[in-house]
Amino acid sequence: MEITEARTKLEEERDRLVFLRQSQGEDSALDQEQADSSGSLADYDQHPGDQGTETFERTKDLAVREQIDARLADIDHALQRIDAGTYGKCDICGRHIEPDRLDARPSARYCLRHQREVDESARLDREYGTAN
Repeated sequence: MEITEARTKLEEERDRLVFLRQSQGEDSALDQEQADSSGSLADYDQHPGDQGTETFERTKDLAVREQIDARLADIDHALQRIDAGTYGKCDICGRHIEPDRLDARPSARYCLRHQREVDESARLDREYGTAN
């Protein structure tokens, strides 16, 4: 992939994610404002199932926000690597990332081998907790 094409794809994806983040943030701020103004008496009459649904929706919104923020960080990192002249190289081994991988995910930080290792490490951390 050409550097200019990669930059264009990354900037377009960044714009899309920023828009999603901002629109989600407005909804969350509105939800918080409504919760604050409703007072504690509203919770008293609310059915436990409704409370569970609200908790689920808030948890889901937070998870989506975290995913968007992580993708934005990857995109910003890729744009910085373009500026530094290191775009397309694995952050771990320094070898070139596979062209098909960069076409599919221009913000890729790792070659396929190291991406698998990073994913496996993250899976183990989620499953067993981080060792201190």
